[in-house]
Amino acid sequence: MAKHLEARSKQTVKKQNDILPKLIKLKKPPRRRFHYERAFSTMEMIPILAAVILFIATCLAPIGHRFKLLAYGITALVAGFSILRHAFERILRLRLPDEDCLILLAALAAFAAREPAAAALIVILGQLARLVSAYAIVRSARSVDFLRDILPETAHVEEEYGVMDIVPEEVIKGDVLLVKQNEAFPVDAVILDGAGPIDTSVFNGSETTRPIGAGDEVMSGCINRGEELRVKALRSFDDSSMARHLRSLSDTEKEKTWLEDRIEFYSAFLAPALLCLTFIFGLIVPLFSHAWRPAFQKAAILLLLASPASLLLSIPVAYLGAMTRASRGGILIKSKTVLEKLSHTKTLIFGKTGTITDGNYTISDVVANRVKEKDLLAVAAAAESSSRHPIALAIKQAAGWTAEDSEKVLEIEEIPGRGVTAFIDGKHVYVGNAALLEEHGIWFQVPSRSGAAVHVAVENEYWGHILLADKIREGAFDAIEELRSEGVDDIVMLTGDVRSVTAPLARSLNFDMVKTELSTEDKLSAVSFLRKGLGKGESLAYVGDGFHDSALFESADVGIALDAMGMNESTSAASVLLIDEDILRVPDALRIAVRSDRIIKENLILAAAMKLVLLVLALCGVLPILTASIVDTLASCLVSLNALRCFMIQ
Repeated sequence: MAKHLEARSKQTVKKQNDILPKLIKLKKPPRRRFHYERAFSTMEMIPILAAVILFIATCLAPIGHRFKLLAYGITALVAGFSILRHAFERILRLRLPDEDCLILLAALAAFAAREPAAAALIVILGQLARLVSAYAIVRSARSVDFLRDILPETAHVEEEYGVMDIVPEEVIKGDVLLVKQNEAFPVDAVILDGAGPIDTSVFNGSETTRPIGAGDEVMSGCINRGEELRVKALRSFDDSSMARHLRSLSDTEKEKTWLEDRIEFYSAFLAPALLCLTFIFGLIVPLFSHAWRPAFQKAAILLLLASPASLLLSIPVAYLGAMTRASRGGILIKSKTVLEKLSHTKTLIFGKTGTITDGNYTISDVVANRVKEKDLLAVAAAAESSSRHPIALAIKQAAGWTAEDSEKVLEIEEIPGRGVTAFIDGKHVYVGNAALLEEHGIWFQVPSRSGAAVHVAVENEYWGHILLADKIREGAFDAIEELRSEGVDDIVMLTGDVRSVTAPLARSLNFDMVKTELSTEDKLSAVSFLRKGLGKGESLAYVGDGFHDSALFESADVGIALDAMGMNESTSAASVLLIDEDILRVPDALRIAVRSDRIIKENLILAAAMKLVLLVLALCGVLPILTASIVDTLASCLVSLNALRCFMIQ
């Protein structure tokens, strides 16, 4: 007990709101976003509404020019008090101008151009654009809050002296917990005692349940809908799936994708370039032409165009929306850089067993060579006693293998892509495919029937083989065709099975390339070869069921783990986790990534085109300030609202 408490005391304990902060209440919010987040509040909306009413009243009121000038000035001050305060703070601190400073300068230039109505409208519309951006941020924050609030406030940990309630952040690997009815799992866990349905709606968007029992692994965030369960923590709170997923959603602004880096790089030159143009056309040129009013009009418009803030804010909102939408569909994407790479997937590789096929093997034939069939099955089951591969499970079930039978089994060595070797009763046993026996110079019989063949040899003597049948996973054909419709050029299968078994399956599913009888090293070499054939910016994704796939997940640009509810060590290496075995979630994930990438590029094109057109018209002197401010605000609002479409991708 003392050792356990010492381990718990060494763990860094944080409050849940510090580990998983709300986007709207960051502990130290970036200054660029702070004002946008604060804008979406009642205290900030009241001055804007008052300014709109005052602006309309001033436009319609039959008063003199001087009174109107005063009224428009008051309107601008009412609407832009927060802008004015923030702008002066930056000036006093000698910092580079941001969007608030640019709005203030644009309004002053419009006043200097004797267009007070345009000046007041610039401030009002600037605040409106910021309000729309703030709405987008708050909308995205609520999606994270919803997921975070599912986690329980306390975890019930069994100790020697009884059950102790602690905050989930203090749970460490190995703790034994009690999960009560209608309570969410605070950490990834394996069931020790109890059975019943669990609700996985947090991951698939609809209230669906799946049965679980002793030995099953469950992801944090799932809700226990049955009797009280006794479970063992597989990971600490920080390392559990829901905490990591929420951190990835909360960190969408900190992490930068390739596209964001490029946009920020060019945006860094935009404001200085337009400020230089403002200085030239607003101050230098009129010194010679003495046309000060047109010069100030151009200056006001150039200052309006100098800020890319709405575009820069819309991009993390779009990525967050896509990742949230994916999580509602049972797809956990670990970061927005993964989402970006997934959207550029041109080559997609599938494993076979448990991925293209359902992995539920049944024994179709046992061919024994001078030994009894039951002895052949018993030796094969004993050698496979430590394996969780679907083929091993089928053999152990057919042989009636029990844990007591493994007492005579020593030195099991698993050879990925080949099989296993072991010592049973002092005899060297080989159980695997034909390649394993060929490597050791053992003669074997070629099967006369189709199916996955597991050969057995004892002391270099061939005992026979076991044939197993597996069926194509439901929806595999539709999934592959949908992937092609989303822009995947090459769909490949890599498997350790023999060609006679794999070729008919591959032809029926219309794969572009199939490689058979591969070891893990062979598969890694194939992945490396296929990556070399990709163009710049194109990605390769690998889809597997998580058995011995960790190296392949890491070697691909995007690793996609099917049926990752158990969160074993192999699937944890994947960058995209599909919570069940529905293969149609693979094209769903790609479609969400492609659509979000398209929405972000739409925003980029809209913002760039708008600024370019307004810039040309402004320099030609044919664009009124009122028109420029309205079009610029409209484009900024459209960019922010368009980013929210990522939450509703179909």
